[in-house]
Amino acid sequence: MDPKPIADELRAIEGRGPCTDAERRAARAIARRLREMGRRPRTQTVWVRPGNDGALAAISALGVAASVVSVDHAETGLWMAAAALAALVIVPLLGSRRATQWVWAPATATKGSDPIVAVRLLLTCRADAQPAPLAERALARVGLPGPRALLALALAALVAFAAVRTGGTGGTALGAGQLVPTAVCIAAVGAFLDAWVARPGDVAAGPAAALAVLAALDRSPPTRLSPEILVAGPKSMRAFVRAERKAGTNATDVAVVELREGRAGFLRSDGSLVPQRLHPRLVGLLRGATPARRGRSQSPASAARAVRWPAIALEGSADELVELTLGLVAALDRDLAQTR
Repeated sequence: MDPKPIADELRAIEGRGPCTDAERRAARAIARRLREMGRRPRTQTVWVRPGNDGALAAISALGVAASVVSVDHAETGLWMAAAALAALVIVPLLGSRRATQWVWAPATATKGSDPIVAVRLLLTCRADAQPAPLAERALARVGLPGPRALLALALAALVAFAAVRTGGTGGTALGAGQLVPTAVCIAAVGAFLDAWVARPGDVAAGPAAALAVLAALDRSPPTRLSPEILVAGPKSMRAFVRAERKAGTNATDVAVVELREGRAGFLRSDGSLVPQRLHPRLVGLLRGATPARRGRSQSPASAARAVRWPAIALEGSADELVELTLGLVAALDRDLAQTR
């Protein structure tokens, strides 16, 4: 199957942001393609709270104001910094829920695979086209935590500095130390504003490659893997994982491979709050074959790793993703044949 026509069809759907009608149209287009391949996809609506980057920018600005005020009015600055830290915890729980979905095409019986020993190979991709914020990419390069985690640390530090100032302590050393979390808050204002105003892109290589890989594995099925496809964002992925765990799926029964557009390579860690190390066994199968990078985004792979499911994220163009994924599947199938 040529992934290019699939990618072109999805790119023609403009404005594929999370929880939008455009995202739902893209999900329906992928489900139609799956039915044409003989699969029986299931669609489940999931209600989630979308991103709150605008509120996070305001919280960051409050942190900057708290730092400035605390120099001359320590108690007021302390309350402002504490309020910003509390808001950082509470804001993600506020706001109206919006509908998104996951589309899941479970495995079908194929010749050559052993249903008793087969591990579920969950090819995962996103129907939306949300761009990766600049701050996440920059932090990943230097190995720092995600922007939300850094903001939480900075606000906690500002609370501590303001508390020290309430006791009458001051001086150049204290002021110099306080500049560090203040600078983090200033940078966070710009980072979250950038993410808030970013428009959806036209990335579509992930779904196109996932469908092409599934078609190739249907023609030549692995012996120890049972291929499935799941179209989900990070929040709908969490809902899917919860449902599967309630149904009795164990971590040893599944391997998640996320496909996304980007520079050719794979991620060895991902996650916007607490970065999750992606599965060492899957990382080991790819090490040396293609470049490895860190990620700091909310992703289906990081959602799977949060509950200890084996997962990895691959990046590239549609053709690169197909080649990379098929190589990983072949290596994993051989590895399972030796160990199971």
